[in-house]
Amino acid sequence: MVNILTYAITTWHWTPDTWSHEYRFVEEYHFIKSNNKIQILSENEWVDTGLIEPLTQENFETYGMNDLRKLTQITDKYIKTMEYDRDEGDGKIYKAIINASKFNN
Repeated sequence: MVNILTYAITTWHWTPDTWSHEYRFVEEYHFIKSNNKIQILSENEWVDTGLIEPLTQENFETYGMNDLRKLTQITDKYIKTMEYDRDEGDGKIYKAIINASKFNN
């Protein structure tokens, strides 16, 4: 199960004579909570923040994501950080396991 944790700073303005009001977001911060880990998406990689609940305003403002559009973008690329395996000759071997069934339509 994945949850989006959001903290928003908002402003309200109203005029008592007309009871009209304006509501707008000033800033919004988000974390993704999955498997009891609080994470952010940074440079196409999920990063565990190490934070624990209850979260503070400072946690959100310091570490939170402010743009969730990356989570809903359709892409034909998958970026995965490869892990060092071994030295070979003058080079190095890196590898990553990719589940191809995730990408078959």
